[in-house]
Amino acid sequence: MQALEELDYLTALDNDGNLSEIAVIMSELPLEPQMAKSLLAEFDCVSEVLTIAAMLTAPSCFLAPPVEFKQKALACHHSFHHADGDHFTLINVYNAYKHSQHSSRSSLAQWCADHYLSLAALQTADAVRAELTEILRRIELQVSSPAFGSKTNRLNTKQVLLAGFFMQVARDIDGSGNYFILTHKHVAQIHPLSCYGTEPQKWNLPEWVVYHEHTLSENNCIRTVTQISARVSLFYEFICMAPQYFFYNLPPSESKEVLQHITEHSLAAPPKGKREPQIQNNTTHEEQPYERCSSLAQWCADHYLSLAALQTADAVRAELTEILRRIELQVSSPAFGSKTNRLNTKQVLLAGFFMQVARDIDGSGNYFILTHKHVAQIHPLSCYGTEPHKRNLPEWVVYHEHTLSENNCIRTVTQISARSSGMFICMAPQYFFYNLPPSESKEVLQHITEHSLAAPPKGKREPQIQNNATHEEQPYERCVIQ
Repeated sequence: MQALEELDYLTALDNDGNLSEIAVIMSELPLEPQMAKSLLAEFDCVSEVLTIAAMLTAPSCFLAPPVEFKQKALACHHSFHHADGDHFTLINVYNAYKHSQHSSRSSLAQWCADHYLSLAALQTADAVRAELTEILRRIELQVSSPAFGSKTNRLNTKQVLLAGFFMQVARDIDGSGNYFILTHKHVAQIHPLSCYGTEPQKWNLPEWVVYHEHTLSENNCIRTVTQISARVSLFYEFICMAPQYFFYNLPPSESKEVLQHITEHSLAAPPKGKREPQIQNNTTHEEQPYERCSSLAQWCADHYLSLAALQTADAVRAELTEILRRIELQVSSPAFGSKTNRLNTKQVLLAGFFMQVARDIDGSGNYFILTHKHVAQIHPLSCYGTEPHKRNLPEWVVYHEHTLSENNCIRTVTQISARSSGMFICMAPQYFFYNLPPSESKEVLQHITEHSLAAPPKGKREPQIQNNATHEEQPYERCVIQ
């Protein structure tokens, strides 16, 4: 499942779960999906990425010498180090190898021995690079001319790495080299053989890095590491490279919040100099990207809301709407606010979350969870957690999440009226109630159900039940999808 999820993030799967067009091209390349996606990114640095892909596909070119030659070997390897990271160091090594290959001063084998490099590994990388170049030409993808060393080329190379390896980004959380991996909340250190693992570099470690490999077996290290600049523009590229639902699915962390803050800051802060009038005179709003609207960013800032989170929710809602239309399920018109709509929405929530219902057992906010007999409180940030509401708490609620780690709270809570409790019984299968552990709340539910079935409705409602001949023709749930 993780492999399918990664392919989906790389846009290698279409809406039906089949290979997308980009995935068909990626499959032509004998590379891991992330590296194949990087190689196909549309930036003018294909030559450099070909070298990185070849060097990472081949065995490591750095030899481990005997102990007595260790310092000399480290000094030789240090001569290839690049300030931007290990991916660029690999380019330095390959370029030096190719330069030595065309030089007549010494044999290639002797040059590798003098620099404590593996000749076999470099020859393998050279062969892999030639094969990848031939594949790109066969599928009619242009290979750019080498431009390694320029500022633009370095920035483009980092953007291309992020296009494929955005799932492998980490942040130094304390300034001492403890890197927090965003996707699964592990903390790891940079490998000692990295250019950032040497003693002089340890005092100036980058805050954000993209890495190629995380090895738990080798002292929990991340290998082949390249820094991501603190420049907002590059972080904005990072946000753009990854699909929005990737960030939505990231586990909560301080690093995720920092990313969101940087993105919001880049959108909220007006550019300096000549760029400012472009925002002030933006009369053709529809022609501009949605996220560049400064008024929207300001509105979010004024209301202490996360613009990135709301944009993610908007993108997820659009995707879900498209799926519903594709499978021919009707999306009703908005009718939020009406009494009928509120009742229908609660019914639909109960249809899916009937296992997440709780009851205030003493009127003081101690909610008894029916399924496992825990008692929890409503989260303080809930609308029922504020002081004015605490004196009028609902007896029955349906909730989205129960977190034991955060003061034993239930979050995202909606009240169920006494009338809705009977609907709760109808929404859940009977064997669910049969399997509920015995409790006073279970008995209360059963009593409400029996009472609602035994007592006939009053007034005009009675004929509706008696003469409801077309009851089966009506949908059981009429929730208006907002």
